[in-house]
Amino acid sequence: MNYKKLFVLAKEKGISDLELYISSKKKLSIEVFHKKVERYSVANDEVLSARGIVNGKMGTAFTEDLQNIESVLDLIVKNASNIEDKKEVFIFEGSPKYVRAPRASDSFKNTPASEKIKLCLDAEEKLFKLDPRIAEVEGVSYEEELSERLIINSKGLKLKINNAEGVFFASVVAKENDDVQTAFAFDIVDDFARIDVDKVCAKAVKTATDKLNGEQAKSKKYKTVLAPNVFASLVNIFMNSINGQNVVEGRSMFKDKLNQPVASNKFTLIENPHYKDNLAYFRSFDDEGVATYKKSIVEKGILKTFIYNLEYAKKAGTQTTGNGFKGSPLGAVDISTTLLEVKDGKKSAEELYAQVKEGILINDVQGLHAGINPISGNFSLQASGRMIEGGKLTSAVRLITIGGNLFDMFNQIIALGNDSEISLGGVKCPSVYVKSLAISGK
Repeated sequence: MNYKKLFVLAKEKGISDLELYISSKKKLSIEVFHKKVERYSVANDEVLSARGIVNGKMGTAFTEDLQNIESVLDLIVKNASNIEDKKEVFIFEGSPKYVRAPRASDSFKNTPASEKIKLCLDAEEKLFKLDPRIAEVEGVSYEEELSERLIINSKGLKLKINNAEGVFFASVVAKENDDVQTAFAFDIVDDFARIDVDKVCAKAVKTATDKLNGEQAKSKKYKTVLAPNVFASLVNIFMNSINGQNVVEGRSMFKDKLNQPVASNKFTLIENPHYKDNLAYFRSFDDEGVATYKKSIVEKGILKTFIYNLEYAKKAGTQTTGNGFKGSPLGAVDISTTLLEVKDGKKSAEELYAQVKEGILINDVQGLHAGINPISGNFSLQASGRMIEGGKLTSAVRLITIGGNLFDMFNQIIALGNDSEISLGGVKCPSVYVKSLAISGK
């Protein structure tokens, strides 16, 4: 594609500045059920999203036909003429320096599909054999995505990054007497050879069987350990108050708390877009072409920064933090994060239970979107877990509700474990011991 010619043509049509965002993706999806391949699909997507400034207004357009993108310029001019607001618009000229992304693995495209199908079929068989209480394997699936993003604009910026990731997923049903429980586990990798089938299968089975024969806990306040997956989901809610758009629009509890305590001094939260242990999370620039960088968001309980894209950084009178990302290639640029890391503590999960002595482990919560107010932090969530008695995990607990205030809870962190996991939501964190949590049960 002759971009120089396109930029010249854009000028002739009255587009003073032009930006092209090109996203190419190849996706593979495999799902097996009862020794058969239930789903096998391959999809190739290539989309160009363009925006340009015409008479001080930003026009946008997109196309899936990259062989005929000149027509996009006419759409930009047309759409810009329909804009009535007078907000300031601009195209980013580029950051002074970018961290080079390591080469994405070729293992996904070099591994035949037959081997990926075999991995799923073998895993299904393994799941049934791990425990006689596994009554059903709801699903075993594998998905991979090979992607490329290119950002190029009339100011001379040209950026490209390739990413490759695979996701292996297993879901099981455990049954004992009349009690039926479900659970799942997953692995997200940057290299096909790194998929740990044994670990995923063992975790799915253990999580499901640990739920069996659960009872309600007595209603009272408990010393509580939050499992990594649970705390990760709460970190994502916590981040709403650090989102620069919410700060600017008055929807953040932390609006006036920069460089002040917002959590326990045991809590440190980092965004690491250059995480090299798993390149599936590596991003050298955001979707506005701004260089990403590793940053402390909360350091020993002190709020160090909000996160911004270009638009809301300008509204706040500050600099973007390289957190302008699209939810999809055709979507608008929002504010979001790459990989978030909660700094580990020094104790194992078992040592946290021993420190608690008498309390409860919460390892599953439901209804996060309906049960928690992201602005006030007040929450009431259905949950399940295990009792902690004599410093050890004992009976299963279910049909309980945990309630309180998210921000109060972050201030009540006593200790963190060293058992970090990465959640589906992109948060790497360990088990967390909090001083007190209200439980409603029997």
